[in-house]
Amino acid sequence: MEPRPPPAKRPSAQTAPRRDPLLDGERPDGVIADIMGRPQPDARMIIVANEKGGVGKSTIAFHLCTALADAGLKVAAIDLDRRQQTLSRVLQNRDSAARRLDTALPIPRQINRQVPSGSVLCQEVGRIGWDANVIVINAAGYDSPIARRAIALADARVTPVNNPFIDLDVLEHSHPVPLDITGPGCFSATVGIQP
Repeated sequence: MEPRPPPAKRPSAQTAPRRDPLLDGERPDGVIADIMGRPQPDARMIIVANEKGGVGKSTIAFHLCTALADAGLKVAAIDLDRRQQTLSRVLQNRDSAARRLDTALPIPRQINRQVPSGSVLCQEVGRIGWDANVIVINAAGYDSPIARRAIALADARVTPVNNPFIDLDVLEHSHPVPLDITGPGCFSATVGIQP
C-alpha cells in the first residue's frame, strides 16, 4: 500500500486568486463579443432593470409597452422574471379584457416562453426584432447572466428606484453622515455607471 500524499494546503487569503463576484464567471468583454457577433434587429431595445426588487420595474415596463403601442409603434415585450412574470400576466390580462369588452386596445406582442439563457435571449430578440419597432425587456430584481446580456443588448436602460435611502444603495454607497458617495453600488458596478 502506497503512502497517501499529505493533504494539499488551502491557499491563504493572501495567495488565493481574487475572484470578482460581479463577473460570476462571465467576463464583460466576452458578453460584448458574443452580442456583437450576432445579427442585430432594427428594433430599438429598452430594458427596465435594477437588482432591487419592488421598485416598479414591471409597472414601468407595462406603461412603456402600452404607451409606445398606443403611439402606433409595433412593440414586443420580453419578461425575464421567470418566477413572477408580472409583465407577462398584466399584458395577458389587458388582452383578455380588450377581447371580452370588444374594445380595440393596442397590445404589445410578448414572449411568453421562458428565456433560460443569454444565447436564447439573443435568438428571441432576433426573431421578434424583425417585425417590431421597439422591444421592451423587463429584467428580474436580481443579477444574472441573462440580465447582463439584456443590458448589453439594450439601446436604452431605465433604472427605477424608490425614495428610501436603502433602495439607493444598489446604485451608490454613501457615507451615512455627510451622505458623500463612497463608491458604486452593486447594480452600478454591473452596468458600468460611475456615481
